[in-house]
Amino acid sequence: MKIRHYLVAATAVLGAATAVSVPVVGADPVQGPPQVAGGIEGVRQFTVSWLAPTSGSPTSYTAKISGPGDPSPSVFTSVTSPFLVTTDQSAALKNGTSYSVTICAEYPTLGQVRNGHLAAHTVNTEVCANPFFAQTYPVPPPPINVSAVPGDRRAVLSWTPGVVDAVRHGAVRSHGAVAITYKATAQPGGKTCTYTAQVAQPRGPQPHQAQPQCTLTGLTNGVQYSATVVETDRVGASLASDATTFVPFGRPAAATGLGATPTTTSLAVHWNAAANNGRAVRQYVVTATPGSHSCTVGSIPNLVRHPRVPNLATTCTLSGLMPGTMYHLSVVATNQAGAGAAATASATTLSTAGSATVGPFTNDGQTLSPALLAKISAAAHQLATLGVTSASVVGYTDGYGTASSNQALSLSRANAVAAALQADLKALGHAHVALMTKGAGATNFIGGNPANPNNRRVIISWK
Repeated sequence: MKIRHYLVAATAVLGAATAVSVPVVGADPVQGPPQVAGGIEGVRQFTVSWLAPTSGSPTSYTAKISGPGDPSPSVFTSVTSPFLVTTDQSAALKNGTSYSVTICAEYPTLGQVRNGHLAAHTVNTEVCANPFFAQTYPVPPPPINVSAVPGDRRAVLSWTPGVVDAVRHGAVRSHGAVAITYKATAQPGGKTCTYTAQVAQPRGPQPHQAQPQCTLTGLTNGVQYSATVVETDRVGASLASDATTFVPFGRPAAATGLGATPTTTSLAVHWNAAANNGRAVRQYVVTATPGSHSCTVGSIPNLVRHPRVPNLATTCTLSGLMPGTMYHLSVVATNQAGAGAAATASATTLSTAGSATVGPFTNDGQTLSPALLAKISAAAHQLATLGVTSASVVGYTDGYGTASSNQALSLSRANAVAAALQADLKALGHAHVALMTKGAGATNFIGGNPANPNNRRVIISWK
């Protein structure tokens, strides 16, 4: 049997009052502490619960709660289990904070005997359980591993939640699904996109089912952006993630200023550089129709192994073309995004067909004056430029004289011009040009007038 000693007031039958200590056998069991069941986290709140002591009958319970740095605990009297601690009781409650909680049982005692008299009031005895910690939900940590895949005036952002354990960061506490929202923001311009994850009530660590991502649109190609992501759950918003940078890009614009310098069998094509639209131009391809003629500047290398791009030339030569032919030209620029729009133009190769007249000669003469030699030299340069491989040299006379003398004179003139022309072609590196001479006599009069002195001439012609 347990014995509790109480001080009681005894009134002496005779004489003065005397204070005595009276042992009371079996009057009251041992006064025990509450049985603490623990705390349940909440958003800027938590709930603590307990059971009655295994012995004793307390008249009330008191909760003593203190947070980090508190000079003294907050005391809540006459509380009942479960006890919800909110900002109504303690405005200092913060998310993500551990609080020390002590639950005490209050027991009454009998009054004390003083000078032989029983005091009019009683004194409560407080028996406390061991302190335990209750924690409010923390705000979610910022997302990590933020990355961007840029595209044409857009970028796809993806990231990893800062904590995949939804229990730990308190994103989900109620029954059923709860939304966690992510918001990405890009600067300059403040463009945003969002992603919402429906997370079910977890019973343990639960990673997100899909990789969170969203697409930023309305961006400007060629501009460097910096983007961050913020996670928001029912507790609140995280800090912004570390920033990721990217440059949106698209296919190049069409080149401008397309043109060509012709020869009889080639076109030296030139153009102005295409606007790259955010990524360097890696290749130009020039084509010509009719036919399947093309030339290329640059290449499309492996982007990882060859990240740097040299400045590309803006000219190339189409060879093997037909003389005197109009060709439709196209130039297309290509960058990492793909091939851009084509720039188009037309150009015509030089015709090899042509002629040059050397004359007039003096009457009955075949001597080459400086003026005639200058005309022969000009014809030689033209033949060399055109790449002509053969030409005919035909001499003529006026209508005076006999047919035989005119025939002989016209051939002499043709031979003289051919000899000078061959010498000029050799000096130009075109000695391989075959020259065929002929005397046509008194024929092919200019304007049908045999007396015209300009009939005394030699005509160089080629095809």
